[in-house]
This record gives sequence, C-alpha cells and structure tokens, in this order.
Amino acid sequence: MYEAHKKKVLLSIYLMADETPVRVLESDNPAVRIKAITGLITTVSKLVLFDYRPGRGKEGPRQILKNFKGHLQTDGYAVYDEYGSKAGITLMHCWAHARRKFVDAQDNDRERLIMC
Repeated sequence: MYEAHKKKVLLSIYLMADETPVRVLESDNPAVRIKAITGLITTVSKLVLFDYRPGRGKEGPRQILKNFKGHLQTDGYAVYDEYGSKAGITLMHCWAHARRKFVDAQDNDRERLIMC
C-alpha cells in the first residue's frame, strides 16, 4: 500500500516538502530516544506522504525525489538547493519563510538603532 501511495504522490506535478523532527525509541529501553525526521510531502490533491529518515541529510530527498518532475516547494532548506538546477524541476520556496528573513532584518536594524 505504501509503495502504491508513494507512486501516486510522486506523479503529482506539484509537491511541497518539509521535515518534522520526532523523537523515537532506539531500543526497548524507553529512556533511550533518538531524534529522527519524518519527511512530509503533500500534493494539490491533498495526498500526504510521510517518509521516515533518521536525519535531515540529502540522501532522503535524493532517494524519494529521484524520478520526480514538476514544481517542488520547500522552506529553503539547503538540501533541496540542488533541485533548482535539475532538468524538469522548478524549485520554489515558501513565502512564510522568505518573510521571516525580512522580519529578522527589520529586528536587527531596530537593535542597531537602539545600540547607537
């Protein structure tokens, strides 16, 4: 079922990708936990695919998006930068994350003015 669902999601011409950190058990001992990442990919048709990975490296996106063609929207996380130069992919970034950069710059300007 998972593979059929993944195939359907990846046939979309528009995907949004993001990672969500979750804590998972590493062993039978409930005190031993590791931080892992669940990749979230959504489509216009509101399909969602969770792809569990033990970290936020490039290998996860490379494996799952290796045959994808279309528009890929991310939060600007650097592991997705390589998709901006791949044939058949239009890389887009989230406006909320772009806005954050302007707000941060504005806050930094205010702090500098206060310090002067």
